[in-house]
Amino acid sequence: MKVVYSYWETGSGLKKPGNWFNSRFMLSSMVISVLNSYKHYGRVEMVTDSSSKLWIEKLDLPFESIKTDLDELDRYDKNSWALGKIKAYSIQNEPFIHVDLDVILYEALSDKLVSNELYVQNFEPFTTDPYNKTYLAYIDLLKNHGKNLPIGFCDTKHAFNLGIYGCNNLDFNRLFCDSVFTFIDNNEKHFKSCVPLDKLCVIWEQYFCAVIADKMGLSIGTIIDPYYESPTESGYTHLLINKYNEKVAENFSEHVKIIYPEYYESINKLLDFLE
Repeated sequence: MKVVYSYWETGSGLKKPGNWFNSRFMLSSMVISVLNSYKHYGRVEMVTDSSSKLWIEKLDLPFESIKTDLDELDRYDKNSWALGKIKAYSIQNEPFIHVDLDVILYEALSDKLVSNELYVQNFEPFTTDPYNKTYLAYIDLLKNHGKNLPIGFCDTKHAFNLGIYGCNNLDFNRLFCDSVFTFIDNNEKHFKSCVPLDKLCVIWEQYFCAVIADKMGLSIGTIIDPYYESPTESGYTHLLINKYNEKVAENFSEHVKIIYPEYYESINKLLDFLE
């Protein structure tokens, strides 16, 4: 099984990566995540853009390839940040697992889980907070004003958390990715004037995925309960808001220093180069 990572530069570059406490934290998380995935599965791939490839190569992580297909996203608004993931999904031609940079597989996923056509972190049911507040208003907005919505839009009453996206059904993967890009191509300019585009990402990423999976009747596996207190279970960790936490950032850096000293030095050299 191939594990895929993606990084689309949507902020101020590596000096100030979006949604992380600092660059060192993001790089430390990348090192820990990639090396654990490589340990379990033996194949890791990065899909990124040309400018980011330059610094990713300097880390010397064991990627079998570093692809620059995300250069093709230049015409899109970078507030639609999850497009990098969708593009990375779309170029896959074999079953794969996409893992976010803030997700760590300390243990391999179970055989039972990965036998499903699709497996994700968890369901996000709209019957309870905070999921209903995250999704329902934007689903209603798209229902009334959006174009090219997937068949069955509004019928499905849950989304998926795609901190991890494992897909064995490539027909589904193709339809899902095509649906997202068709929606973006026909709606981005319109919605840009009335709603922050970053707020719509969870709709066309995590809700479209659930709608299409429901419509196709896919077998779906999940890692953790929707009502988790902390997204950590069975060797699985998703940092989420802890990406902003200074103490967690320090702990990750120290972990890399102790367990992966050669990569700690690579991070130091890379950050020194940026200054």
